[in-house]
Amino acid sequence: MDELFKELDEAKTVIKKLRAEYQTKEELSNSLKKYHNEQLLKFQEAKQLIAEQVQELNGKSDELSEARDMLEGLKSSLHKKELPIRQLNSAKEKLSAIRREKLHKLEGGKQEIKKKCVEAEQKAQAPKELRIRDDVILKLEEDNKSIQDQLKWKTEQFKYLEEAHKRLRE
Repeated sequence: MDELFKELDEAKTVIKKLRAEYQTKEELSNSLKKYHNEQLLKFQEAKQLIAEQVQELNGKSDELSEARDMLEGLKSSLHKKELPIRQLNSAKEKLSAIRREKLHKLEGGKQEIKKKCVEAEQKAQAPKELRIRDDVILKLEEDNKSIQDQLKWKTEQFKYLEEAHKRLRE
């Protein structure tokens, strides 16, 4: 029977060791479960944050794409509006050159008319010559008036084009 008690004591000792080992392993297992749950929670939070950032990036990407499209539209619109302005500037420059040339010619003609008037006055000493001179002066004055009317008309036309050009620029 002593052997039986001895075996029983040995079995109790083995059971005690196994229980202690089991408790240690159970504590380790609980600790690992807790650590795993914490890591899983952190992973889920990181995953949620990444999803939010992806959504935000997609929104920013859409905004950027819309802004690029808007910029291209504005550039196209600006180009379309600049073309008529350039054409008007070119037409304005041509008209200005024509007007300057005609004005120069008219001023030259005016000088010639003045010289002719002076000459006519000098020659007009006799009544017959006086009538002839008056006729010449009248004709020159009519020519001068006609030329001044043309100049006035061209100047008004030029002003109208300048105003149209300004309105287009605005």
